[in-house]
Amino acid sequence: MDEKTQGAALTPAQAHNLLGGQAVISRASFYAGLNRGDIPAKRIGRRFIIPRHRFLQWLESAGQPEAA
Repeated sequence: MDEKTQGAALTPAQAHNLLGGQAVISRASFYAGLNRGDIPAKRIGRRFIIPRHRFLQWLESAGQPEAA
């Protein structure tokens, strides 16, 4: 699937799988990160919508020093 056929947003399950799923981080820890705002997401009602572009940028910058 190329970038043009993928949706603009991810579900939490899709984003969790991109990280490597249970082998990397538990589902509970992933949702805790969403609730704390550590993982870029928008809340619509009780659901999280994760913008694909922002999530991938966040993932690529993991471990990079933050700009002062």
